[in-house]
Amino acid sequence: MEKLNKILADHVVQQQGRDTKDKLLGAAFTVVNADGILYQGAAGRIDLALDSKPWGPNTLSWIASMTKLASAISILQIVEKGLVTLDEDLRSKIPFLNEVEIIKGFDNTKRKPILEPNTSPITLRHLLTHTSGLAYDLTDELLMKWRRAVGKDLINMTWTLEGFSTPLLFPPGTDWSYGTGIDWATLLLEQVTGTKLSMYMSEHIFDPLGMTSTGFWPAKLTTPQPLAAIPNRDHGGGLVPAPSPTPDEHPVESGGAGLFSTTADYSKLLRAVLRGELLSAESMELLFKPQLSGDLLRKMDERVRLAREMYAPEYAEDTPMNFALGGMLNTADVPGKRTKGSMMWSGYTNPHWWVDRERGVAGVLQVSLLPFGDPVVAKLYDALERTVYGDLIVEGAGKL
Repeated sequence: MEKLNKILADHVVQQQGRDTKDKLLGAAFTVVNADGILYQGAAGRIDLALDSKPWGPNTLSWIASMTKLASAISILQIVEKGLVTLDEDLRSKIPFLNEVEIIKGFDNTKRKPILEPNTSPITLRHLLTHTSGLAYDLTDELLMKWRRAVGKDLINMTWTLEGFSTPLLFPPGTDWSYGTGIDWATLLLEQVTGTKLSMYMSEHIFDPLGMTSTGFWPAKLTTPQPLAAIPNRDHGGGLVPAPSPTPDEHPVESGGAGLFSTTADYSKLLRAVLRGELLSAESMELLFKPQLSGDLLRKMDERVRLAREMYAPEYAEDTPMNFALGGMLNTADVPGKRTKGSMMWSGYTNPHWWVDRERGVAGVLQVSLLPFGDPVVAKLYDALERTVYGDLIVEGAGKL
């Protein structure tokens, strides 16, 4: 326990310290098994101000794409109920998916995008595995060029229908690109259940697990908590103030990136996954099942390795990967760390989680800063995970 405490403390600013170079403002880390909490600790503070509150396990932060795990579980729940299937064509259910075109490039003489109709089905499986053709605009030059050309100023991060309505980069099922598919999947959930996403998740996930500090609207949480700032790391390695990237008001509750949570709360979700709760045994296996093969797997692997510091900094360079309905998988053991078949994902503000069902352990690291792919966070996460597996796991016991 003390070793994990020291690792956290070594990577954050001192409580009254001003020097943020190569440091984090704060961090919290929780490790669980099926029986409960094995470690819970935190260090640092929640803002640049010297008198800001200490960071703790109950500090609230925007968890961004860590939202996707709760959304994937929610989607599989409605699949279990027979409200929709993973492989039916959704174009007749969602008007945008029926109308969306594929962007092929630009006619530079006319300064117009070249678009062609999409004639392929779009399924929930495509949306959950990032093979639908929908991508995040801020990380794709072609989509941002399209926005400028057609005068669509509302980006994905405005959490609006217009913001999520971008062309496909490729025909569904032919390539891999990380994007907004899960947002459209949870919009479908709202349609077939007649319930807002926040209400659905509260009833079917958060309330049963006692996650009272998790939701889409920080001010409306059952148990409000101090909200961590989101500073930027500058070119000198220090942290500087920055405006919040999240909108205060938004018509869409983003199933891809909209949740705020704490490590104390999020670890309850990971523990439920370890215990096989929230889903049937069959659906839980499906949540972890590799979904890509052949050319699709090769294309995902190529894209991820081009930006490994963002997508998978915790893997060795040669770690084979795949994608499941719930997140990314390592399909071989990571030496000194998680075992084959473990699932993980992260968020835009640099938080991370993993679930290792073979060893019966899961962990969540919560931090709050930009840009995504922060090297200090990567070093911290690596040190924490190696300590969990090297010092805390009893060899052969299968769990902590």
